[in-house]
Amino acid sequence: MKEPDEDGQYSDRRPKLSSLYDVFVNVRNDEREHWKTLCNLVQYDDMQGKGGMVEGTKPMPVIEG
Repeated sequence: MKEPDEDGQYSDRRPKLSSLYDVFVNVRNDEREHWKTLCNLVQYDDMQGKGGMVEGTKPMPVIEG
């Protein structure tokens, strides 16, 4: 585990969590980033994407026969 710096902070990337609400907001934001990465991998085969709008995947049509 990382030791806190002289100000008692652990990391610039780690948000301040003062309440349970802060925890849930942080989890939501983190999951949004995972979703965007997954969409970029599926749509563009690249983690950074192409700068376009990231969209959720659409269902494939059913092929009967």
